[in-house]
Amino acid sequence: MRSAFALFLLAFSLSAQVPANLPPVSTFLKANSTIQQIATDAQGYIYVCGNVNPTAPNQDSDQVFVGRLDPAATKFLYLTYLTASAATLADAMTVDAAGNAYIAGITDASDFPVVPAVSSPIPFNAQLPFAAKINPSGAIVYATLFSNGASATPEAIAVDSNGQAIISGVGAGNGTNFPVTQGAYSNLWTYDLPFTTKLDASGTHLVFSVLGVGGSSLALDGAGNVFIAGTWNFEPPTSGARYPTTSGAFQQSYTQYYFCISPDCMFPATAGEQYVTKLSADGSALIYSTFITGSRGAYNAGMAVDAAGDVWLTGATNSPDYPFTQGASALLSQAFTTELNPAGSQLLLSVPTGVPAGNGSNIEIDPQGNVVLTGLFPDTFNPSVFPNSYPQPPQPSGGNLTSQCLPGPTSTISVAVYVMRMSSHDGSVMGTQVFPGSLTNISSTVDAAGNVYFAGTDGLPDVPLAPNVLFDAGVTARTVPGAFFQRTNFSALNAIGCVTDSTSATLIGPVAPGQLITLYGNAIGPTQPADGIGVGLPAVPTSLAGVTITFDNQPAPLLYVSSTQINVQVPFEVKTRASTVMQLSFNGTVLGTRQFAVAPENPSVFVASKVAGFTCGNLQVGPSLLALALNEDGTLNSCANPAKVGSLVSLFVNGIGTSGENLTTGALNGINPGFIVGTATVSVDNYSAEVDSFISQSGAISGVGQLNMRIPDTISTLTPESPISLTVMLNSLPAGPLAAGTSPGSTGTSIPLTVFAKP
Repeated sequence: MRSAFALFLLAFSLSAQVPANLPPVSTFLKANSTIQQIATDAQGYIYVCGNVNPTAPNQDSDQVFVGRLDPAATKFLYLTYLTASAATLADAMTVDAAGNAYIAGITDASDFPVVPAVSSPIPFNAQLPFAAKINPSGAIVYATLFSNGASATPEAIAVDSNGQAIISGVGAGNGTNFPVTQGAYSNLWTYDLPFTTKLDASGTHLVFSVLGVGGSSLALDGAGNVFIAGTWNFEPPTSGARYPTTSGAFQQSYTQYYFCISPDCMFPATAGEQYVTKLSADGSALIYSTFITGSRGAYNAGMAVDAAGDVWLTGATNSPDYPFTQGASALLSQAFTTELNPAGSQLLLSVPTGVPAGNGSNIEIDPQGNVVLTGLFPDTFNPSVFPNSYPQPPQPSGGNLTSQCLPGPTSTISVAVYVMRMSSHDGSVMGTQVFPGSLTNISSTVDAAGNVYFAGTDGLPDVPLAPNVLFDAGVTARTVPGAFFQRTNFSALNAIGCVTDSTSATLIGPVAPGQLITLYGNAIGPTQPADGIGVGLPAVPTSLAGVTITFDNQPAPLLYVSSTQINVQVPFEVKTRASTVMQLSFNGTVLGTRQFAVAPENPSVFVASKVAGFTCGNLQVGPSLLALALNEDGTLNSCANPAKVGSLVSLFVNGIGTSGENLTTGALNGINPGFIVGTATVSVDNYSAEVDSFISQSGAISGVGQLNMRIPDTISTLTPESPISLTVMLNSLPAGPLAAGTSPGSTGTSIPLTVFAKP
């Protein structure tokens, strides 16, 4: 809870004019890359820092990039690389008032581009920490290795008003070789020391270098004092050495807690303990240092410092006795937001957040002094991240999102970003927005107007593209992973919550000519649903119950409209374009727009449903995607009605582009449809299946295909009714639904679909 003096300081700090809210932006920025940090400056320019991942598995050639975009995200003003022959990774970035970017990371490259150049050789494979400064034009002012040849891992960087960079991290060994400057704080209490180092403005000299304190988050106050937060993960057995604390601090010790990571508990692990340290501006002393944890540990995910000097923390804990000041949850695994007073002696506010943290969660202070939390939540709680956890805490409200856009046991969307605004006075939630995607690590920042920026990695190019923004042409590859960023504020929402492929409700990236897509949202159409495919109609209408959708001003066929869902066909005419802008209108009012990259083909197989698990005969089956499939007699394939081995099963596909015959936007296929040009292959439980024919589906809208395949006779392990898995390749492309790649350089693949067969 803020004091009156703290509120006065905050009001004074906000008295300057701030820029107006900026329009939302979303884009897939750079293929085969990750963004580790995003920042903005006072003029609204956007800075991103990350790594270009190897494009082939097992290729160890990561490179660091720093980019500056204009406020509208229409172009890179510069894109600078720190190029080296071996792995070089950046984990942290900050920007000063003049628009200089400062980054920190590690390299094991013997040819790391040190600026100014050094004549001595760089140790090989040493994982050295580096810091670099990039000027507003993209030139490297300095790039330096500052650890005297010792290995260490920077995790955070900040810069003071004199342009002096402060870097903090872990892994400095037992202090051998790592520099400690005269008069600096030093406490060689462990074999794997944290560190905090300050460079002068030229990057050539150490202002101070501290051993014994350091972490994953940094902030400075007006006097230059350094705030550090992180998590200490000691490995048992220990000698009792711990991260240092100070007299009078809120929590000077904790109870060690171990949990088993092997069945016989031969390899116990530790829960990790959250700490906060305030280091003097000259690096000579600890002003305070405290733990904030519980009997089963606490993980720190982010830190921010407000105008009054209060420290705000977010993270996750398994501790039933984590020090909440109000609203303690019955859930054992819980996210938190905690406020520590300027003396480090008392918690002013500590509340459960209601969403999981730990996967790139962040905390920022907005211009009004309220808290902005950004992080990920999955469809299921991950016990490997939070051991001994109860089920996932409640997900935040989706705002304009329907259930089809949110992660869940029956949704094909597996993860989403939440952006939550929380009152700094009482911890109440003031607003939440959710952004689904195939997303991993998240970095965020808040500008002077309260706009929230977040960025990270997208395993598939399925984040929305705002109209007229820069995007990587690699998005048309459909399965390429890459870096994304989004900007939002709480003042306006696009009525379109998410857009999916109509076949499987998976989030759409690029679109293909003739593809069927589905828009979800609230109040986007009539309360009384209407169908656009009626008996006797020669074509699908482009205006239905007050709804119209255009692609580059061309009306599109509407198959179904309602207040929460619209099914529409992308016109075949977009085939000549690199991208297309869709506009949704209802009763003459424009509700939303979205840009799509255009791919020649984007094949996907129709899915009947996703099920969390089921019983088929004597078999217990886990989560599955059930294919929309017909047996040879025309009945629906199911566990109760399996296909016979050797018989035909029909699958239905969409997104085939222009490879069919007689393709016309909105037209309906006749009773004697033509063949689809191209190749189709199907594998069933790793056996190759015979494709009998691949034709346009009779009576369906132009562009929908029917693939008739035969269940292989080679499947001999079937019980009377068995689920089997199949994957489809069309014209050498994996057919959706698609799964994101799981390692650097890997690409997405088809998710196997389930059909049922019997001997």
